[in-house]
Amino acid sequence: MLVPYSLPVMSKKPTTDIYPQKSDTETEEMDDGKAMYADMQEIVGGDIMFPMAYSNGTEKEQEDAEVVGVIEQTLNEVPPRPSDCSIYRVPTMLVKVNPAAYIPHMVSIGPFHHDQQHLQHMEAYKMQYLKDFLGRSSPGKLKDYVKAMTDLVERAYQCYLELDIERKIFVMMMAVDGCFILELLLREPNTESDAKFSSLVLGDLIMLENQLPFFVLEALYQVFIEDSDHDAADKRTVRDLICKNYVPQILKLLLGEDTISSSRDIEQTEPKHLLDLVRQFLIPLPKQMASNDDKSVHKTVGRTTSRLSFAPAYNRRFCLGGHLDKDNVGIRFRSATDLEKGNFKFKKNNNPTSLLDIRFANGVLTIPGITCHSTEVILHNLVAYEQFSDDYSYITEYAAFVDGLIDSPKDVELLQMNGIVETIIGDPKGVARLYNNLVKHTAIPLYYTFTVLHDMEQYYNQPWHRWKASLMLDYFHTPWSLVSVFVAIILLILTFVQTYYTALPFIKYSE
Repeated sequence: MLVPYSLPVMSKKPTTDIYPQKSDTETEEMDDGKAMYADMQEIVGGDIMFPMAYSNGTEKEQEDAEVVGVIEQTLNEVPPRPSDCSIYRVPTMLVKVNPAAYIPHMVSIGPFHHDQQHLQHMEAYKMQYLKDFLGRSSPGKLKDYVKAMTDLVERAYQCYLELDIERKIFVMMMAVDGCFILELLLREPNTESDAKFSSLVLGDLIMLENQLPFFVLEALYQVFIEDSDHDAADKRTVRDLICKNYVPQILKLLLGEDTISSSRDIEQTEPKHLLDLVRQFLIPLPKQMASNDDKSVHKTVGRTTSRLSFAPAYNRRFCLGGHLDKDNVGIRFRSATDLEKGNFKFKKNNNPTSLLDIRFANGVLTIPGITCHSTEVILHNLVAYEQFSDDYSYITEYAAFVDGLIDSPKDVELLQMNGIVETIIGDPKGVARLYNNLVKHTAIPLYYTFTVLHDMEQYYNQPWHRWKASLMLDYFHTPWSLVSVFVAIILLILTFVQTYYTALPFIKYSE
């Protein structure tokens, strides 16, 4: 057993019967050992560990019991993990990369940012929205909404990790924040200020730390429509309301005009919160997942035993050398400009079924378009959420794939030329920085893009494709360079003809 020299137990000297009597030579060696110990202690700048000798078994057992007692006491102080946890605090190492992507700018929803000073002015706005919500034609009264939250308080509490808040405050927060969101979804922007406010709050509602459990919104909405005189079209679920008035705006911000349909047949399981619902629209459909599972990678990647691999997040330009086929083709992320040198072409997927609807065939890489406006907040929070979720990290794999394509501003410009990247504001450097930071300090899975990356690497490694690309880039990159090459060829032909006719009389004369 190793114990530090400075521990109190070490002040006890071992009894003399533990060690036999030493000779003079052995005593000198012991003195040398003490000197060596002092030198070592000076070098390491502190105590060093060494084996402890015990006079009897009782002392050792007593010390073991003390250590066990300390550990058990610490374990008893550890709070139990919430049974239905789905709303987390973003790890500090991710927040440091881009704090603005995770901290609300306008309004706090839920308990994590409720006390933030810069958000306090919005509490008055929330109360105004609550007043307008209660003024709508609905039999639901304030006490009905509070009662609905009181009935769900224990379940809602289990959705948050590291939560320490008084029960009454928590109930009030759920009721006020939930009704605020519902009023925001139901309200038609009648004025310019309403439209601006909705647009500004939109980004805050997608943040991981700024979520309410989805069943809280559903319960409040059911109180709102219960026994009301709304027509049948209005008596939908809160999911329908969100899919109509919120999800399309998020999808448009992320993908532009060629967006994924917000009415597509997604999973019917209840989402955890707004962020989780948006994610369901961006990941492959269940039937697509089954189709991908049926396509065995063994047909493509010889010795690979599993398609699921995790890439090192600290090394963006990595190569999975362990995944080789019979031709020793590894899996590698290459930038867009590097792929262009391999005779690759880029094409925008105008009708994507998900963010991972990425295809490669005959040298053409087809991927969904990227709109770099408010994209940063959406993708950062989706990636952060997937680090905790038990579901597969689809968005993280997509972000890693695009991060591999974009390594510098030149890559952004190349993808812009091909219509894949759209930037409303911001320069190529900012776009490159955005995607280069997305998957820092995260676990990057490789499954759905595994075969695509393998096929791309196999195509890139064929010399003919690089020779062809070099010819096109160096000599046929612009119309003027093309004209120059043709002029040079014509001059060469004319020179040959001139030389032939000049030498022709001499040839005839010699004959």
